[in-house]
Amino acid sequence: MGCGELGFMRRTSTEVARGSLSIVTCAFTGAFLLLGCESAGEVDAEKHLPSNPVSASVFEAIPQGKINSESRQLASQAVLALTENRLENASTLINQALKLNISNAHLQFLNGLIYHRQADAGDRTKLDLADKGYELSIQFDPSNWIPVYHRGLLNLDRRKYREAKKYFSQAAVLNRNEPGIFYNL
Repeated sequence: MGCGELGFMRRTSTEVARGSLSIVTCAFTGAFLLLGCESAGEVDAEKHLPSNPVSASVFEAIPQGKINSESRQLASQAVLALTENRLENASTLINQALKLNISNAHLQFLNGLIYHRQADAGDRTKLDLADKGYELSIQFDPSNWIPVYHRGLLNLDRRKYREAKKYFSQAAVLNRNEPGIFYNL
């Protein structure tokens, strides 16, 4: 299952629906996060996919040449902490990175994802923070389907089905080649 086995995504009844996207999400979270100003449409995701998704970690998928600034160093450490399920540490690191680069859509997405994982782990007070992270990521890069998709998942978790449908529809427009989006829709 890739990242699911690494503790990156929780195992629930909705994981079946999320399964086809977990590897893509892992690759984009690690690799695409550190690619700077490139939009999701400009990134060749296939070259960033781990060769063995079951044993490779998200952290290993990050291109080491892209860790060339303090915010990217912090982001890569946050990704490592996230893959090891050290959620408080990951949150601290990504918030430090955001202090250096608040308008980075990829950092905002990772921040939302970490808060979402904290909510999944039982701290439901983090749901609003996760939503805000995804919202800011979309605001800074509207062409990126991944935070739109995750905002749909977040709304499924909140049982806000109309909102979830809205975000899955938007994600489908941005990436019509991913069947998992349509399954959730």
